[in-house]
Amino acid sequence: MKELKQFPYFFIGLFLVLGIVMTSCEEDVSEVAPKPKVASTGNAGEIELILDKQYWNGKLIKEINTVFEKEILSLPQPEPYFNILPITHEGFGSGATLHHSILVITIDPNMKASSSYITDKEFDKYADNQMIYKIKASSEQVALDIFKAHSTTLFLEFDAFSKKQISTRFEHRKSDKINEELGLTLNINANVPKSFTVSANHSDFVWMQEKRMRKSDGQQHEIQVGLMMYTYPYIDSSTFSQQWVLNKRDSITKKYIKGFIPDSYMVTERQYGLESFEKNFNGSYLFETRGVWKMQGSIMGGPFVNLTFYDESRKRIVVVEGYIFAPQFRKMEFIRELEAILYSVEFVD
Repeated sequence: MKELKQFPYFFIGLFLVLGIVMTSCEEDVSEVAPKPKVASTGNAGEIELILDKQYWNGKLIKEINTVFEKEILSLPQPEPYFNILPITHEGFGSGATLHHSILVITIDPNMKASSSYITDKEFDKYADNQMIYKIKASSEQVALDIFKAHSTTLFLEFDAFSKKQISTRFEHRKSDKINEELGLTLNINANVPKSFTVSANHSDFVWMQEKRMRKSDGQQHEIQVGLMMYTYPYIDSSTFSQQWVLNKRDSITKKYIKGFIPDSYMVTERQYGLESFEKNFNGSYLFETRGVWKMQGSIMGGPFVNLTFYDESRKRIVVVEGYIFAPQFRKMEFIRELEAILYSVEFVD
């Protein structure tokens, strides 16, 4: 009889323990971190435009193309700065939501013109490393007016986002060995990827190269990406002119950057494509020059980007430059990669 009286208490205790365990499990499930989003897709310099097909040949998309696909002339052949990828709302909803840069334009004739708007940028809605802007308007004309009013901001925001993606990738892939060499030789650091090798190192000059293979038209083609970084004493403000920068550049490349054919060397193509800008970069004066190089005595060429800094603390000029040889391919994707490396430069003690 004694054992029978104790039997129910045993089960009561067991149920209490199970209840506590189950409650604990439920709490643990609710506290589990959300599943990470998938990585965004798309090539650098692409913007996915979500717009109903009836507007693809209208004045709105023409203005969008004018702003984002403006031609860059400092290349062997002009190329658009961005590539616009138009997709319908239906296509976007069926799976095209993972692109890294998206501009959504919704035209709804049922809404009031006064209610039309543009949203602020939105990050990582459908995928990691993603930025989205949205415009909602009562008509194509109203959407056009909104876009025109914000076109400069949109261009700069998408450009900065694209560059940040590449810069982050290169920062994670930078070569500590090359950085150490740059620090000892030139007192600078930069996010030079491990895929580069040092081809020459002198007391005031470092030359680095990367070679890739890419397929086109059924054949493999070699792509050459070069970096050269050098310093020289600051004399006066005449240093910061296009002619001075190019004359100095050509004296350096003639001395160090040789071609495969004997007595061939790199020079600047001065007949077309040259652009120069003054900038303030992280508190330092910067003179940027873009153009096309060629190989004197040989048949080679491609674009270059030259950043000429004034290092005030050392009273010297610091030049970081990148150039590309990729005759079978468009150049803007490589230019963006060069910019990510060149604009990562820092002066070190």
